[in-house]
Amino acid sequence: MPSSTPHFHIVGGGPVGFLTALLIAKEGYTSTVYERNTHIPDNLEESYPLGINPRGLYALAQASSVIADHVRSTGRLLKSLEIWGSTQRYAKIDSGVVYATSRASVNLLLLEAAQENPKITIRFGHKLANIDFGTRQLEFDVLGEAESTTTVLVDASADRVIAADGNHSRVRTSLASHDPTFHVQLTPWSYECRILFGEGFATTKDLDPSIDYVINGCYTCQLTTQNTPRWTCALAVHDHDPASQRALILSQNATPQNISALQTLVKRLSPRFAPLIDQNDLTSFFFRRTFRGSIVKCSHLNHHEWIAFLGDAAHSVIPATGEGLNSGLQDASILVTKCIRSNLSTAFATYNQIRITDLHALTEYALYENAVPIFQGEVLARSMFTILEGALGPTIVESLFGPRAVERKEYGELVRRWRRKKMVILPLCRVVAWPIGVALEVVFRVIALLRRMVGGVVDKEAKEL
Repeated sequence: MPSSTPHFHIVGGGPVGFLTALLIAKEGYTSTVYERNTHIPDNLEESYPLGINPRGLYALAQASSVIADHVRSTGRLLKSLEIWGSTQRYAKIDSGVVYATSRASVNLLLLEAAQENPKITIRFGHKLANIDFGTRQLEFDVLGEAESTTTVLVDASADRVIAADGNHSRVRTSLASHDPTFHVQLTPWSYECRILFGEGFATTKDLDPSIDYVINGCYTCQLTTQNTPRWTCALAVHDHDPASQRALILSQNATPQNISALQTLVKRLSPRFAPLIDQNDLTSFFFRRTFRGSIVKCSHLNHHEWIAFLGDAAHSVIPATGEGLNSGLQDASILVTKCIRSNLSTAFATYNQIRITDLHALTEYALYENAVPIFQGEVLARSMFTILEGALGPTIVESLFGPRAVERKEYGELVRRWRRKKMVILPLCRVVAWPIGVALEVVFRVIALLRRMVGGVVDKEAKEL
């Protein structure tokens, strides 16, 4: 069993891992953070934009008010989120409480604080390879010079292990193969995205830096890299999108044909963003990483008071919820300030008891957002539901992104309220929207048939000539 004054082994050097280490240090305990990469990347172009809401800010302030203040001073205070077609705005969601930044910026800030703390040891280049649950040893593959790899065994039998190793958690996979009572549900995101950066434009008359935009499904916002404001556009492809569009956005070949096709696509999807890019931006796009993950739901977050799961390792969601990093930072705060501080001997079990219902509720909401409908009637019904939801009180988006986010309501409460509205309003919306959707499908198919017929006639005449 873990000792009364254990050392904490934190697997994963991301924002959640480093925040956990900082909070643990404040309680007087020591920790080691194991990160598989040899360093934390400081190239923000390999990261992605996100918003830190009051939930995340509060968790950061638990470790250091300086860190929270730094996020406020360097991030953009978002005035609102606007949803547009090519030329028309369909919705506006006020905020005023969310600070736009990037995952890399937050991680570098927490890393710097952790490196300065004598109670925290950071081991880079340590990739977890295996866990021996009998001896409670952690086995790491350690990357050395000339990319040589050695194996290091860490005795954690008297200590605690915190899994903060992200969406593809090795700790989670190991436990699932060892413990038949530990169940994990993985639902792949319905889309994959890659970020396109615009060069050298801090402002533009067509886009307001204090507003984030969704333009024809493309998330467009300003992000500061190397102290230079730059507009970004997240180009996403869904599983049901045309194969040609998927091949283009996911391609790693910056051919002239691909560059030209990408420019045409951006002009069509996000015309306000299109003037901000040049040939270098279009070329660089094909060499950046793409982002895709899974929605993760764990049956429980504690294993025999030895392992606890936090962040994406415990409950990865999707970017559309805006709660990925914020919920992970809150995990760290709850585990340390409410559980470890109160009773170390039962801290992990208490954390599971406090957190599991909320996180399963957040997963329910994420699964709904991830299930992008193809049928136009369902698309219309969901849009109607989103509009009508506000008639029966604050919407879930307002409670997570808007001024009400300062209340930091539990996910369970917010999702229960949203679920009750959905059970009543969404079926009524479907009664109205589905017949319209069927009619639209018929019209679209007739148009497609006519186009094929006209095309066939043209081809026949061309051959005769």
